[in-house]
Amino acid sequence: MSHFRRVIAVATAFISLLLFAMPARAQDCKLMQAASLDMIPSTDGHILVSLLVSGIPRYFYVEIDAPFSSIDLNFVDQSQFDHSRLERPSMPFVLGQAIRDTAIVPSLQIGGQSGTDVRLLIVPKFNVPDKRAIGILGLDLLSGFDVELDFAKNKINLFSQNHCPGQVVYWTKNYASVPMQQSEVWQFIQRIPMQLDGQSVFVAFSTMDDHSFLPLSLARQLFNLAPGSPGLVATTEVSHGTETVYKYPFKTLEVGGVKILNPNLFIYSDDDVWKHCDNHQIKRAPFLLSCETSGDFVLTLSELRKLHLYFAYGEKKIYVTTADAH
Repeated sequence: MSHFRRVIAVATAFISLLLFAMPARAQDCKLMQAASLDMIPSTDGHILVSLLVSGIPRYFYVEIDAPFSSIDLNFVDQSQFDHSRLERPSMPFVLGQAIRDTAIVPSLQIGGQSGTDVRLLIVPKFNVPDKRAIGILGLDLLSGFDVELDFAKNKINLFSQNHCPGQVVYWTKNYASVPMQQSEVWQFIQRIPMQLDGQSVFVAFSTMDDHSFLPLSLARQLFNLAPGSPGLVATTEVSHGTETVYKYPFKTLEVGGVKILNPNLFIYSDDDVWKHCDNHQIKRAPFLLSCETSGDFVLTLSELRKLHLYFAYGEKKIYVTTADAH
């Protein structure tokens, strides 16, 4: 599933983003860790974490591109959690489904941080490959912290945002820092400027998408690529709906001197309808939809695992090193 061009519903403001925020204190320059979560491999190659739901460990997928956290309807019914109806026509989408209800989870604990009566979107058909998972942990809960993705140690670390700006990279001396460009619709979705073979691109991140796709219209604009160009080869290795998918030997994807060599990017023949996606709204009863771009493309786990990332949501910056930097 590609997030390059998306149609998403404008959600109502029903979730407190700081349910798990740590108590305020006088700012100092020492990072205060709130939680350290093990990255547990899912059966489909993504990331699970263990959270305590009403005191019992349960697995959740982690998606750093999901605006809201969600939970399986079957689990909600089995647990007899209360439901609350969302206002119409404003509804978010999860796993391709329009969401109409939220569950009120009596207690939810992330590491050492806990919240009560936490509202999660209810997914009617939680059709994910790993049947151990009962939900998706998204940015509504995560972005109340700074989030570190340490793939070398298979850890997701959460920190208080109350620290001195620019003093978060503790594992090495050399790093890149770049500003987040936040989504117009979802304010905590992040994308950053990078260089693909020397050309400027905006890149978003996903820990649940399977592959990174670049639209052919952008490849044509940046690299003058078209069907028949040297090195551009059609492939059936992956699919992108009914569109033709190509491979091309890109050499580097770079941010502030931190490089991913030979990035594994696919190119797809994009629909002209989404070439100019400018946050305009579309009325499609009973929904009010918003056309929005996540970025020029979404970087997925195959490439993210080569990096060590620190999302400083309070600073609106992302700090990046190679995964093996120390």
